[in-house]
Amino acid sequence: VHIEGKKEEKDLELKKRAKILKKAVKEEMKVVAKLKEENAVLLKSVKELEDFSADLDKTNVQLRRENEDLKAELLRGIQVGEHDSKKINPVVAQAMSNEKKTAELLAKAKEDIEQLTREKEYIKTLADCNANKNAILHEEIKHKEEEGKQ
Repeated sequence: VHIEGKKEEKDLELKKRAKILKKAVKEEMKVVAKLKEENAVLLKSVKELEDFSADLDKTNVQLRRENEDLKAELLRGIQVGEHDSKKINPVVAQAMSNEKKTAELLAKAKEDIEQLTREKEYIKTLADCNANKNAILHEEIKHKEEEGKQ
């Protein structure tokens, strides 16, 4: 009976342990399932990042091509600009020379106008003097005519 009691006690102990282990296995299975879900999410994120990286690589290649095209266009523009500059520089120099000549001519014209204005004033003064002399002579003639009549 004593052995049977020990056996039953052992069985009971084993059943308790088995129950605890089953419970622990269930918990571990839940943890594993949760980890699998998290792993799936991480794998999805990795895939999205890989796709994004591939898109960035494509965009980078496209931007490099566009950059090379723009550099080539800029170089052509610089060459055309230098060529046009060679054509434009003499025109600009001529325009500056013309501007200088125009300024000189304007200054000369201003001096001439001032000189003519002075001469006009002088002629006007002479005309006024002549008018006064004529008036005086006219008076003298009139006076002598009156004397001659008397």
